Amino acid sequence: MVPSERLPEATATAISSFAKPAEPDRGTPQMTVREYMTLNPVCIGPSDTLAHAHELMRDKNVRHLPVTERHRLVGIVSQRDLHLIETLKSTDPEQVTVDEAMTENPYAVPPDSRVEAVVETLISQKYGSAVVVEKDAVVGIFTRADALRALLELLDGRTSEQPETDPPEESPVPP
Repeated sequence: MVPSERLPEATATAISSFAKPAEPDRGTPQMTVREYMTLNPVCIGPSDTLAHAHELMRDKNVRHLPVTERHRLVGIVSQRDLHLIETLKSTDPEQVTVDEAMTENPYAVPPDSRVEAVVETLISQKYGSAVVVEKDAVVGIFTRADALRALLELLDGRTSEQPETDPPEESPVPP
C-alpha cells in the first residue's frame, strides 16, 4: 500500500492525468460527470473485511466501493476483485481485508470532467467506474451504468428534436 503521506499527491496525479475539465459549448451539449454521478457513494476502509465489503455491496446494490482512509481515496474494490481473491485456496472472507483485494490509485476525476472524456478512458482502460473527487474528498462515483444513462438522455434529446414526419402513405389496394 502507498504510505499515507504520499496519498494526496498520488490522488492529485491520478485526477489530473486522466480527467479533462468541461469545455466551452461548441454547438453540442457538454455533459459533465457531476450531472450523472451517484452522489456520496458508499465507501469502505482498507482494514475492513471482504465479508463486510460483500455485505455493503449486497445491501446497497452496488458493484464498486471506493476505499478511503482518513477521508482520502486510497483505492477501489469491485465485486470482481472480491470474487478473484476468494477463489484462492485458504481465503477466508471474514479474515482477509479489503486492502488485499483493492486496486490502489484508482481512476479518479473531478466532478466537472466531460462525460465523453471519462467514458473514453473507461472504455480504453476497461475500468468499471471512475471515483469522483473534489478537494481531496470522494463526492461521487461514475459507473458504466451512469454512462449509459447519459447516452439514453442524449438519444432521447436527439429524438425529441427531430421533426415529426407524416405517417407513411398506405399503398393502394388493388380492386
